[in-house]
Amino acid sequence: MNHIIKKDAKYIIDCIGHDINKFSGKKILLTGGTGLIGQSFLALFAYLNDYYFKSKCSVVSLQRNFKKIKWSKEYLVYRDDIKFVDYDVSKKYQDDINYDFIIHAAGMSAPTFFKSNPTGTIDVNVDGIRWILDLSTKCKPESVLYMSSGDVYGDPTIVEFDETYTGNVRLDVERSCYMESKRLAETLCHIYFNKYSVPVKIARPFALFDPGMNYKNDRRVICDFINMALEDGYITVSGGGKNIRSYTYIADATVAFIKIMLSNYNDEAFNIANPNSIVSINKLAKTIHNPFNIKSPVIYSNKKMSADSPNNVIPSIDKIKKMLNFSPSISLEKGIERMTYLEPILQKDV
Repeated sequence: MNHIIKKDAKYIIDCIGHDINKFSGKKILLTGGTGLIGQSFLALFAYLNDYYFKSKCSVVSLQRNFKKIKWSKEYLVYRDDIKFVDYDVSKKYQDDINYDFIIHAAGMSAPTFFKSNPTGTIDVNVDGIRWILDLSTKCKPESVLYMSSGDVYGDPTIVEFDETYTGNVRLDVERSCYMESKRLAETLCHIYFNKYSVPVKIARPFALFDPGMNYKNDRRVICDFINMALEDGYITVSGGGKNIRSYTYIADATVAFIKIMLSNYNDEAFNIANPNSIVSINKLAKTIHNPFNIKSPVIYSNKKMSADSPNNVIPSIDKIKKMLNFSPSISLEKGIERMTYLEPILQKDV
């Protein structure tokens, strides 16, 4: 376990405090084990079992491709507390375990990937949460966390928005497969809470990033920029780079996820973002320069951004601040600096 992963785990534990012990000895089902969010949870549970818990928690991790874990997080492999199952989570999964916690983090979150497989994106988002909720009516977990997305708001028409904003979503663009299926998945969560009392909570994260991202294959803008910087020695920005996003380092986001999951706020949705890291695409490119020792200035291309890409995304996190005392503290600059410690093995193509 590399020192950055350990540092992040310690940070998360310190932020959560004594409540982290609620996972001790518990059975956990996690979907999306190879994703950015899933890997963060697995790293945390492994750290807790190795250095913190007397009674280990046990995790069943469902993912599409175990090889991604084997290459990028080798320290998670061959453990007796984490069972990896390659599985299509759009299909109902069955076993005889009564889970205490369920985390549904599976899904394609990078636009390049979900646009290339729109029906598969819908299947994972809608059918995936449906069987998770059905399972929850039977095994009666303490808590179910559904990983939605800030994309449920579409292309916001107001400067700053909270969870009551209903969004500005089109039905006739490529991105609709992701936005609309996430919105329907949230509706299913509300239905199962109201009809079956499933203790489900909803997280809406925005532009997450972490040291384990694969620069070459991830295709989110932060990875594209780093890949350009490393391969070409400069970063090219399309469309003027004026679009605004809120970037959240994964350790801060994981603190928020756990606070939500361990709370009693069932049937509630929470924005997860970092107000101190709301920057333009142009500023993001410039922020990457120093940590990665890029000398060439940013190059601006006349190529336009995708027509369905949101313009300015500025979420309010007042709700989670007030209700769960969440306050992210890892800046965009600090987070990107941690990404420079990425181990070479993480860049393998799988």
